[in-house]
Parts: sequence; structure tokens; C-alpha cells
Amino acid sequence: MSTKMLRKLRARVAAFFSNAAYATWAQTALVVISIFVAVIALRHTDRAIGVTNSTLLAQRYFLDHPSGVQASLVLRTRQYEMVQEAKKKIPNYDDKKASQAGWEDVFVIARPLVTARIKDDPELRDDYVTGRNFFTSLFVCVDSGACDRDTAVEMLGEEALGFYSATCPYMERTDSGFGGDQDSQNFVSFLVDYAHFRDLRQNYFCRTKVEEYLKTNAASAAAR
Repeated sequence: MSTKMLRKLRARVAAFFSNAAYATWAQTALVVISIFVAVIALRHTDRAIGVTNSTLLAQRYFLDHPSGVQASLVLRTRQYEMVQEAKKKIPNYDDKKASQAGWEDVFVIARPLVTARIKDDPELRDDYVTGRNFFTSLFVCVDSGACDRDTAVEMLGEEALGFYSATCPYMERTDSGFGGDQDSQNFVSFLVDYAHFRDLRQNYFCRTKVEEYLKTNAASAAAR
């Protein structure tokens, strides 16, 4: 750069900084930059807190005494037993030859058995309440943004699905007895929208509520 061009550049820079409007312009720029940095930092902080909260809930589920996972395991075992009982009620039932339609026949018989088993056993009802209360807390935490959704799904999505499938006949009966559908709705929306369990045949012991939810959402999306 020649000496003449350097002098011109210096003069322009000096003129810019000597302009009275510079102070206002600089302050505005600094405020905008500060806000931008603060928002980015806040988002990272919020995500970190959300991940921590989801992780702490998962620790509670697996490590508390009595733990949510123990309650869920008992209920899932009882559900399995009721499915085996249902198979015995179907003449000449053969697992090796059973089709998807055959499994549905088993489930139709097994669901009322699951409901009756939980209804008639106080310990199972306590396990149900333990699991339901835990997952309700999880859903509220995720929906409020206090818990990170992806972390919650990764750590507890399969557990929520297992608990729902083990108890859904009783859960739907309880919802209906209180004139609502809140527990089933909370589980289904979490499992479908957040955990993306959408395969009715593969994922669910109870399918009616999930099927209704998928149809309603599809209709709402089409209407928009």
C-alpha cells in the first residue's frame, strides 16, 4: 500500500471515530451482541439443566427403594402370565403357527385378565400407582421444558412403553371410572409424539387409544 493510500485510510478511520454518532452506534452494536451471546449461553445452560433433570429422574426410577423399575417389572411379569393364561383358553393354540391376527385373539382375552389381576391385588395396585406417579412426573417435567426430552426418551422411553403395555387395560378402566382419559392420553402422547413408537402391532398390547390418537393427529395435520 502506498503512503498516499495509507494516509487516506487513516483519515477515513479518524473521521469515523470522531463522528458523534459513533458512540450511539457502538453502544447499540454492543447491546445487540451482548443479548445474542446471553441468549446462546442461556440456551446452553437450559439444555444442560434439562439433561441433568432427566438424568436425575432416570436415576430415581432405577435406584429408588421402592424403585419404579421394580414396580414395572412386577406388572410386566403379571401381564406375561395373563397372556399365557389367555393362550390356554384358545383351543389348539400353537405359538409357532400364530399369526398377527392370532396374537390379537390372545390379547383380546388377556386384557380383561390383566385388568382383573391388578384390580384384585392390592400390591399390584400399589405398584401401578408407583409407576403411574413416576411417569406422570416425567411427562410434566418434559412438557414444561424442565427436563430434556431427548435424554428422557433415550433413558426412559422403553420403560414407559413397557409400563403402559403392562397396565393399559387397567389404566383405561381407571380413566373411564373417573370420567376422563388423562393417564392413557399422557402415555400415548409421550410414546407417539416424543418416543415415536407408532407401530401398533409391534409396540402395543392395547391399541385402541393409540390408534385413535394417530387418526386424530393425522386428521388435524390434514386440516391445517
